Amino acid sequence: VDNSIGMVESIDLIPFLEKYVYTPKVPDCHFELDKTLLKTTEKFPLIAFNKGNLSEMLDEIIFNAEKHFTPNVPDDFDEERSFVAGYHKDEQGTGQGLFRIRQLCDEFGAKVVWENDSNNLMPIGLCITFKRSTD
Repeated sequence: VDNSIGMVESIDLIPFLEKYVYTPKVPDCHFELDKTLLKTTEKFPLIAFNKGNLSEMLDEIIFNAEKHFTPNVPDDFDEERSFVAGYHKDEQGTGQGLFRIRQLCDEFGAKVVWENDSNNLMPIGLCITFKRSTD
């Protein structure tokens, strides 16, 4: 049992992402973390998070993409309410996934927001800003 779950750690994000593996859960729909940005030689600052919780958050983001991916976002999609417990826009949603992501971000001082397409102002992805580690 990992007793460090929930405790803040200093994480070197790039090596963490290089080792991260997601196991697909939805048949015929497979998303992967795009690791093309990892080819830089620039040193990134350490982030303050928790490795177990960071894995959980990435798993939840990709699982949500698998379950709910659609080329069009509903006109009445409410970006802010999408992070509220119980809010979902389709029959297969529980309203817990994005709520848990916001919960983890709040716990570790990170910020999560929808990133919008400048052409049509529809959400196209999540942007997570992590808190820098003080170590």
